[in-house]
Amino acid sequence: MRPLVIGTYPPRVCGIATFTADVVESLGGNGGIERPGVAVVVTDAQDLGPDVVAAIGHDDAASYTAAAVVANGFDAVLLEHEFGIFGGPDGELILDLVDALEVPLVVSLHTVLPHPSPNQARIIRRLCERSASVMVFTATARRMLLEQHLVRASKLRVVPHGAPSELYREIPSADAKRWLGVEGRPVVSTFGLLSSGKGVEVALEAMATVRESVPDVMYIIGGRTHPEIVRNEGEQYRDSLAEMVVELGLEKNVMFLDRFLDLADLARLLAATDLFCTPYRHGDQIVSGALTFAVAAGCPTVSTPYRYAQDLLSDGAGRLVPFGAVAPLADALIELLVKPEALAEAQAAARRAGASLSWPEVGRQTAAVLRDAIEVQQRRRGPARRRARLSPSRSAATVVRTSTAHLRVMVDDTAIFQHADGGVPALEHGYCVDDVARFLPIAHELSTTDASWTPDVVRALGFLRSASDGETSAMRNFLSWDRRWLDEPHHGDHVGRTIWGLGELVSARCGPALRGPAEVLLRRLVAGLEASDPPIRTSVYAALGLAEWGPARPASATAVLHRLLQPLASSWRAGERWPWFEDRLTYDNARMCEALIRGGAQIADDAMVLKGLAALDWLDALSTDPSGVYRFPGNRGLGEGERIADSGDEQPLEAVALLDAHVAALHVTGDSAHAEAASRCLSWFLGDNILATPLADCATGASRDGLGAAPNINCGAESTLAFHRAVLVQRKVATRPVRALASVTA
Repeated sequence: MRPLVIGTYPPRVCGIATFTADVVESLGGNGGIERPGVAVVVTDAQDLGPDVVAAIGHDDAASYTAAAVVANGFDAVLLEHEFGIFGGPDGELILDLVDALEVPLVVSLHTVLPHPSPNQARIIRRLCERSASVMVFTATARRMLLEQHLVRASKLRVVPHGAPSELYREIPSADAKRWLGVEGRPVVSTFGLLSSGKGVEVALEAMATVRESVPDVMYIIGGRTHPEIVRNEGEQYRDSLAEMVVELGLEKNVMFLDRFLDLADLARLLAATDLFCTPYRHGDQIVSGALTFAVAAGCPTVSTPYRYAQDLLSDGAGRLVPFGAVAPLADALIELLVKPEALAEAQAAARRAGASLSWPEVGRQTAAVLRDAIEVQQRRRGPARRRARLSPSRSAATVVRTSTAHLRVMVDDTAIFQHADGGVPALEHGYCVDDVARFLPIAHELSTTDASWTPDVVRALGFLRSASDGETSAMRNFLSWDRRWLDEPHHGDHVGRTIWGLGELVSARCGPALRGPAEVLLRRLVAGLEASDPPIRTSVYAALGLAEWGPARPASATAVLHRLLQPLASSWRAGERWPWFEDRLTYDNARMCEALIRGGAQIADDAMVLKGLAALDWLDALSTDPSGVYRFPGNRGLGEGERIADSGDEQPLEAVALLDAHVAALHVTGDSAHAEAASRCLSWFLGDNILATPLADCATGASRDGLGAAPNINCGAESTLAFHRAVLVQRKVATRPVRALASVTA
C-alpha cells in the first residue's frame, strides 16, 4: 500500500511542514506501507524533493483538482488539515481536491475550534463527510467535534501528535548546557516560530521576578520569527522582545537562539532544559508541536491552559497558570526551580506522558487507520458483496414485537444517553435535547401499555423545560453526565425537534399534569418562530409538531405552520433533473416530504400535499436498490450525478423518516402501496438491506448506528429510538383502519 500525504513540506518552515515530514518518515515501511508520496502546498517557489509528486499552488484552484488526479493513483490519501495553509476563504479550495477523490480519505485535523464560523464549520463538516476516518490529537478535540455535530463518533480516531525518537535518547544535561554556554545554571526554555500569540513578553516579565529568587536562572528563547510575520511586519516583534530584555535588566538571564532549530539542536536544548514554558495567549490551540517535543524529552512544563496543554499536562507533568498573568507564571516557575522534589515529580509525570508520543508508535497507529480506510472501501465496492432480497413473508400488516431492554439501559434518572459503546451507554457523552425530544413521545406511547415508563415521560418533559431559558424560544442542547449544561441557549434543529416531540405528546391521551406544562413550553417555543426565519430542518421539525398538535392548536400556531411550510413548498424543484428541495440529500430527508403531506393536510392546502407526495415518490425510487431493498443515501450526502453507493453509511434515521412519510401519504391517499413501503422500511432494520444483515435486535430492542461495509456495532439513542418509533408506527398501521382525504385522491 502506498498513501499520498497532503500538506506543507520542508524546506518550507512551519509546524505543519515539519509534522508532514515526520508522518512520511514514520509511515515508510510500517506494516507493508511503502514510503508515501507527498502533495505539497506552496506559496512561493521552493525546492521540491523526490517524495513530492504534486505541487498545489496556494490560490490556484486548478492545481487542487489536478492534484486529485495524481492522488487517485495512490491507495489512500492522508490530508494534514489546517485552515491557513490552503487557498480561498478559510482554506475552502481544499474541498475541490477532496470532492474529486476516488480513493479513501483520512483527514488529520490540526485545528479544532470551539466556535467555528459558519464557513469553517461547513468546511470541516464536508471534510468529515468525505473521510473514511478523521484523526485528532486529543480526547478534547474529539469531544468538541461531537458536540458541534461535525462528524460521526464512529469515524473519529485519537492519534497523538508524534515526537522524534531522537528526543528519547539520553543526552547528559551537563553536556547540553556546556554546548549552550550555560554550565551549572538552571534553564527555562521556550522554542518555536515566534509570534505575538506565543506570549513570550509575558514570560519575560515573569523572569524579572524569578531572577529575584533564582539569580542565575537562564531563559532561552529558541527559533526564528514566523515567516508570515516577517513577510507582513518584519522583525518588529523580535525587536520588541530584545528591547524588553534591556528594559527589565535581563541581559544576563535571557538568550535568543535566532535560527530555525533542527532536530539535533532541539534535542540538546531540551536536554539542557530544567523547565519548559509555553505562555501562549489563546485557549483554542488544540495541538502544540513544541509542547509535544518537550514532554517527550521529559521536560516539566509551566504553561497557560490552552486546550492541548490541559490534556497533556493533566497527570502532573507541569503547572497551568492563567493567560497573560505574570505573577502566577513567576510563582509556578519559582516553585519548581527551588523545590527539587516537586521538579522530580513533575519530570517523572512528563516522562510517563511522553512514552506514547514517539513517532514510531504514532506511525503505527496512523498506518492502522489508513489500512482500515482502504479495507472498508474495498468491502463496499467488492464484487462479492451480498445483496439482500425483499422478503415476501413481511407485509404491510406485519406487527413486530421487540424488547425495550436496551432502551431501558440507555435511560437513567436524568434522560436518555446520547451514545453507546457497543451496547454499553457512553456516559462521558451525556445527554442532548435532540434525543430527549425524540424519546418523549415514544416513552409516552410505551407508557400506555407499561406504566413503568410513566416516570421517564415526566423526566423527559422536565429535561426539555430545563433546557429552555424560561423566557424565549432559545434552548440549550447538551448536558454532561454530572448535570452541567455545556452550551448557552440558542436556536437550532433541537428547538424544532422539541416542538415536534411536544406536539406529539399533547395530541396523545396524556393527563393534565403533563399536558399543561407541555403546552406552556410548546406555546413559548412556537411564539419564537412567529417572526424568525429558521433553517429548513428546524422549520420541518416544527411543522411536524404543529401538524400533530391538531384541533387544540391556536390560530396563531396555525399561521406559523403555514408560514413554515410555504418556503419549503416553494423550494421544491418540480420538473427538474434533481426534483428536490436542496442541492444535496443530507439527513432526515423524507421529513421534508412528510411535513408537506401532514402540514398541508392540516391547513387544507392540497397543492402542498401533492408536492410532498411527488417528492416522496422520487425519493423512494432513488432509495430503492435494483435488488428491491432500500439503500438510503448515506452520511456523506448525495448530489446530482453522484453514486448512492459512494454516499457513505446508511443511517436508521433515514429508514424511520421514510416510513413516517409513507404512513402520512397512506393517511391522505389510502393507497396500500404506501403501507407496503412502510413495511419495507421496517424490514430494513430486520435484514432486508444491501448486506442482508439485521441492524436491530428484537431480543434487546437495540439498533446499530449505521450500515456500511458492516453494521456499526454501537447502539446509540438516535438509532435505537428510530427502530422503536418504526415498530410503534407500523403497529398502528397494521391495527387501525385508514381513511383517505377525498380532496387529495380525487
